[in-house]
Amino acid sequence: MNPVERRLHRLHDRFLYASVMLGFFAVVTGGASPMWLTLGFPAGLIAAHIFYRRGLAKESHNRWWNVLIVIALIYTGVEYLINPLAQVMVSAVRFALVLTLIKCFSRRGPRDELQIYALSFLTMAAASEINIELFYGLIFGVYVLTGTFSLAIFHLKTEATRQHTTNRRGRSPFDRFYISTLAAISLLIFASSIIIFFAFPRVGLGLFTDPSRGSFNIAGFSDEVEIGEHGTLRDNQAVVMRVDFDGAPPPNFSSHLWRVMSFDHYDGRSWSRTQRDTRAPAPYSHTRTYDLRLLYTPYLREHFDDDPRSVEIYLEPLGTSAIPTLWPTSRLQMGKADASPIFGYSRPGLEHDLYGDVHHDLPDDVALTYTIDVHPLPPTEELRRQSGQPLNSDEAEPYLQLPDGLHSDIADLADELTADADSHFAKAEAIGEYFTAEFEYTVELPEIRSDDPVAEFLFEHQEGHCEYFATAAAVLLRHADVPTRLVNGFLGGTYNEIGEFVTIRQGDAHAWVELYVPELGWVPFDPTPALQSSFLERSRLYQTLSDSFDAARLAWLTWVVDYDLERQLSLFSDIGRSFGPATSDSSDDDEASDSDEDAPVLPFRAIIFWGGWLLLVGLTLLRSRSHPDPLHWRFTFGIVVATFATAFWTGFFHGWAISWMALGALTALSAGLLPVYRRRSTTPDDLRAAQRLFRTIERSASRRDLARRPDEGPAQFLDRLGSATSADPAQIRAFRSLYLCARFGPQQLTDDELTRLHIAARALTEALRTHRPR
Repeated sequence: MNPVERRLHRLHDRFLYASVMLGFFAVVTGGASPMWLTLGFPAGLIAAHIFYRRGLAKESHNRWWNVLIVIALIYTGVEYLINPLAQVMVSAVRFALVLTLIKCFSRRGPRDELQIYALSFLTMAAASEINIELFYGLIFGVYVLTGTFSLAIFHLKTEATRQHTTNRRGRSPFDRFYISTLAAISLLIFASSIIIFFAFPRVGLGLFTDPSRGSFNIAGFSDEVEIGEHGTLRDNQAVVMRVDFDGAPPPNFSSHLWRVMSFDHYDGRSWSRTQRDTRAPAPYSHTRTYDLRLLYTPYLREHFDDDPRSVEIYLEPLGTSAIPTLWPTSRLQMGKADASPIFGYSRPGLEHDLYGDVHHDLPDDVALTYTIDVHPLPPTEELRRQSGQPLNSDEAEPYLQLPDGLHSDIADLADELTADADSHFAKAEAIGEYFTAEFEYTVELPEIRSDDPVAEFLFEHQEGHCEYFATAAAVLLRHADVPTRLVNGFLGGTYNEIGEFVTIRQGDAHAWVELYVPELGWVPFDPTPALQSSFLERSRLYQTLSDSFDAARLAWLTWVVDYDLERQLSLFSDIGRSFGPATSDSSDDDEASDSDEDAPVLPFRAIIFWGGWLLLVGLTLLRSRSHPDPLHWRFTFGIVVATFATAFWTGFFHGWAISWMALGALTALSAGLLPVYRRRSTTPDDLRAAQRLFRTIERSASRRDLARRPDEGPAQFLDRLGSATSADPAQIRAFRSLYLCARFGPQQLTDDELTRLHIAARALTEALRTHRPR
């Protein structure tokens, strides 16, 4: 085995095992690999490599390998029969990994290696069903590049082993040009796969797909909440919601209260819900829009404005069916991807209960995408209203309940704080002002010693986190005869400047109260002193890196995991409109909307532009490929003209902006220089130098009426110049011999030979300069 073959074998082994390990990483990061396989597969792969290098794999061992494959297959089948709820794809991927390991041990030649490649590809394809994280996309991109190189090296290795020859210059065929070509092919394959993914019609079968994700287990989103649970979540940075306000978020987004679940009964230590089984379907329309206006009083509905703000929410699984909403929300529209057609989930239903909480009927571990229409909050003067119909005694009773044994000073404090308040909301404001002036927010509290944590909070510690403030405010308001309930959800969030959306984390979990205001219904009130997200307490570098990753993950989930037919059609519509001609602003919105609906997907203007652009770039490429001398003035002039022509063409269709014209010029310039780079990268240094000197001699001969004839070879041309000029015959012979050796010989010229070539060329050029045509 010569050095070239040894190098190819080493490279092939590295890329082969890299392809296998990438498939393994895709499975592991998807959580489908048990511990024994996670630890055993890399160790087994190392052992298989040693096994192969020592030539221990024999054909007589095939029967034992086949027995192991049958055992693995039986084990997989038994595992599925014992646990029918196990995912079919997870079991299949594990079997594929075991089969890959067996094939690596039994590897003897190209046939086994091709099977290993096929198994790695199947593993990577199957992992796409069990790994929906951004890491899979990164692994897949590396796999495309690695797989292309692996197959190319496999082909070179096979051919080198079969022929036992190298190229005529004695160098490895895996040179810079070959690497560049493989890299270009890999990028082309990757780009083609992306185009096919977005262009291929979406068909939701749901037969093997698993739309669920790992759900969070957040305290407070169950039927019972014990005081003190939210404080443990303050430093948890796991993202639970991403909110897109379709533009810059409102200035007060950090104070938005995203309500999830409410509670009415307090037993002195925890909150619970007494009104169970009260869910009712929300009104539904054919546009997948649910009407939530019935959750609010008629008086409040009459004051809803006609242009609500549309807010799109990407919700991770919360481990509960409750859906976060803002107050007041009039409509909710579910995303298309949340209803897997045909064999998957049916259309998701939406329900509401007597607490005003909104629930979906999908599994709790399914992520949701939905849009809500949010209206502005009523002015503070309106919230302080005194007139109107209050709750009757039966309706108000659950929200005025207080446990037995509360400290008597709590009632006295409630009377003192609300003595001058003349409305429900004014009483809440008085309590909030008292908390802001006398109390501090903290999550570092000593252990509760008494059976009355509210009294201990109010009269001893005077510091705590949101559940203490919300519970104390609810107790004080109920003492003041204000119907009140506790609400759990999320507060504010942080703005992601990279993705341009608001991120809400587990650490933003929050508790507040809702009190009943006549005519307006249940109004949210946050008694906790102002606080900011714990994420803002981190360094700027950490925030930037976290925002970048979260923006990339949202793009991955939106455009890959949840990519469906509706989003596909919307994408094609946007592309069609972007190719259309620019239109001026219209004062009539209805006419503009009608014209957009009637506009063709690919207008004639776009066809003319792209046709002309491709023609200019194509002609530049052909001209560059056909011209042998990149330093000739005609070549340079042609490239410059093509560059300016393409820039003018682009600017004419897209406006005379510098960015568009620079883009057009760059495409033409790249097309003109690409063949030059390719010729230079594939031409040895000695041959490039010899060709440059020969072209110099040709130009000098043309100026002296000794131009090279079309039917004249290099040797005949040089002999004619020697007889027609006063050049030294020895220098003519030296240049001819060295040039032909560089041009057609099997070996490269040495440094001494290159020096002699330059001396002979200079002598012939001087002779041509002094030659006088007859």
